[in-house]
Amino acid sequence: MGGRTMSEKDDPDAKELAELLALPYSVETQSKIAKLLNKGTDNPTNNFASEEHFEGIMMFLSLISSKITGRPMTASHSLASGMIGKICITAMSTQALYRDHEDKRLPFLDHSSIAVLCRTIIETSIMYWYLMEEVSEDEWEFRLQVMKIHDAASRVRLFKRMIAEAADNQRAALKALRDQLTAMPLFQKRTEQQRKKMLGGQLIYVNGMRPVVESMNFDEEYFDSVYNYLSSYVHSTPLSYFRDGDYHDFKDVFWRRSFTGYALHHAWVMMVRVGLKEMEASNLESHFDPELVKEVRRTAAQRPTSAVPPS
Repeated sequence: MGGRTMSEKDDPDAKELAELLALPYSVETQSKIAKLLNKGTDNPTNNFASEEHFEGIMMFLSLISSKITGRPMTASHSLASGMIGKICITAMSTQALYRDHEDKRLPFLDHSSIAVLCRTIIETSIMYWYLMEEVSEDEWEFRLQVMKIHDAASRVRLFKRMIAEAADNQRAALKALRDQLTAMPLFQKRTEQQRKKMLGGQLIYVNGMRPVVESMNFDEEYFDSVYNYLSSYVHSTPLSYFRDGDYHDFKDVFWRRSFTGYALHHAWVMMVRVGLKEMEASNLESHFDPELVKEVRRTAAQRPTSAVPPS
């Protein structure tokens, strides 16, 4: 919810805003607040609450997912389609948190869990994009091998203190995968440091995550700000709790609602990009209303260049 700031003394809408903020949480109320705060602005997107945008793109992606299920596709596209399914399921779980609070099934707006799930959506969207990048067959095999090694190395760490036999099996698989990777010309062209990280299962993205984010029309500094802020809730770092106050205090209630909108907004922005890319890749444009497609394209074309989280 961006736009104007108001006080009852200098703006006739201030009283209405105060009344809306005093109401119990609901998506309808959040929508009214968004419209009020953005009255007179020239961006119609801001006239909707983040919750509304989030639910709209969740439905769009769910429809896309249902339409591509069972279609023949490449190995990379098949893996990417699994990411779309994961995004949809995670989005539904996110929606349940704020809708259940709205319906009084949950006593509090669980902004912390919403932040964690929204970061998951962001990361899954990046992985989808990576899997869908158009690369040569050799490049794809190289990337897939790096991911296989990351998977095998993770399984060794998972099992080594739990199931010794399973860990030994994974070590054998990991050795075979490493031997295959070292024989690849694209691997041999990498620096020694990169090769070491790939063989150690430390890398997933062969060129790192940031270039993928950049190709999604995101400013790197913007992404880092959002990602680090939401990550603080995943890892429970001081940023996520040092300034927490009384949950019932009005300022904290307003802050939690604003932060929830912040997290949902950035998940939505990523989901829009995924939806547009899959719609075009699977030739599904004719299945959707032209005005909806136009709006999705307009949103995806906007490049975020700054991120100022609630203070």
